[in-house]
Amino acid sequence: MVDKELSVIQQEKSIDTSKEKWCVVRIPGPRYKMLSKTMEKEFEVRKRENSKDQMGYIFLKHNPDTLTEALRPYYGAFPLWDCANNKRPATLTESELELFTKILKDTDLNLIFLDHDLSFYAEGHVPVVCIDPPLEGMTGYIVRRNSNRNFVFSLSNVITISATNAHELRFLSQEDYIKEKSNGLI
Repeated sequence: MVDKELSVIQQEKSIDTSKEKWCVVRIPGPRYKMLSKTMEKEFEVRKRENSKDQMGYIFLKHNPDTLTEALRPYYGAFPLWDCANNKRPATLTESELELFTKILKDTDLNLIFLDHDLSFYAEGHVPVVCIDPPLEGMTGYIVRRNSNRNFVFSLSNVITISATNAHELRFLSQEDYIKEKSNGLI
C-alpha cells in the first residue's frame, strides 16, 4: 500500500516537471535578497543581475498552474500575470529568457515588466522597429514613462517590456523598415 502511494506521488511530480516553464516572479523592495536566496535552494532560479529599479524579479522554473500555491510560503513573492490572460502567470520560453538576460548583461538598458498588454501603449504612438542590436527587429512603440524615452515591446504577446535608455537605440517606422529590408538596405 505504501509503495503504491509512493508511486502515485512520484507520477504526480513527473507530471508537474513536464509542464514546468520559466515563470516571472516579482519580489518588491528589501525582501528581494533574502527571498531570492531562499528560493534558490528549493527551485531552479535565474536572477536578474543588473536590476536598476526598485521592483525585483526572478525567473523560476515551475508549473504555472501551481505556481501561486508554491509561492504561498514566501510572503512578498508573487507571480507576474500574463498580459493576455490575467488568470495565468506569465511564462517565458528558454530563448526569450536568454534574450532577456543577454540584454541585461551586454547593455546598459534596464528592462522593466509592464502590467498592460502592448496594445494599451499603442494609442497615439507609431509602431517602430528597432534596428540596433540586441533588440534588432523587435517591433514596439516609443513611449515617455517618467519623462524618459522608453521602447515598449512584447515577448510572445504574453509579457510587455519597457526598455529604458532607449535614446541610445535607432528606430524606423514599421513601413520604412519593411521598405528598407525589401531593398536590401538592412
